[in-house]
Amino acid sequence: MYKEYYRYDSEGFYRQCTTKQAAEYLGVTRHEIARLVHAGILNACRSAGDAFLIDVVSLHDYAQLNKGKGRPFSTSVAWGALWHLSKLDVDWLTYQQSRRLKMRLDEIDADTLLWAVRNRARMSRFSLDESLLSHAKKELVLTGGSTSNLSSFGLTNNPGGLEGYIMEDDVLDFLARFRASSNEKPNFLLRVIDDNTPTQVAATKKMPVAVVAADLASSLVSRERSAGRDKIEELLDERRRAA
Repeated sequence: MYKEYYRYDSEGFYRQCTTKQAAEYLGVTRHEIARLVHAGILNACRSAGDAFLIDVVSLHDYAQLNKGKGRPFSTSVAWGALWHLSKLDVDWLTYQQSRRLKMRLDEIDADTLLWAVRNRARMSRFSLDESLLSHAKKELVLTGGSTSNLSSFGLTNNPGGLEGYIMEDDVLDFLARFRASSNEKPNFLLRVIDDNTPTQVAATKKMPVAVVAADLASSLVSRERSAGRDKIEELLDERRRAA
């Protein structure tokens, strides 16, 4: 059903869908889709006719993850969870926050964690000329299928696409310089982090393994999605064994 509605291709280029299609896929009303957009749960933009166009990745993410296990973490706690899983120091949480988070990580499963950390960044999709991709990647913190260490996930890099993190204040300048545009076949995924993001995260030049895994787990490419989820489960298991 999903492929029939939304027509994503084997290279992982994602499309948008209408409010009606999104409602049919989730089995809800159009009003509920609009509510999810306004709540920031589904990513969307406006069409020329001022209708919502729903980002398929956020729709798929919402449909797949278990939504019955609590509210998503705050931005700082979401990043803290992924930093902890990557065995890195987390200096932006209080002692009590860190203690509660560690206890939560000891009991949580992969699907629940992926739901909990989903608000760490906002996703936006664009199209870039392929000749500019190699230049653009130098200004981003790469993640997902664009990272250089995908062999540890049992994957190979996708040379035709680009995925990376960027600060919200830098987005407009970046898009203008690289002449990014929106069309029905984007090849470029920006994960935009805002001022609420911990300084240690915003300053990093390489995303740690748990962040890459969580980003892979939101892919529409099944092998990437499975690899990301499996890695999150592996990291949680390692944590439990070490406790």
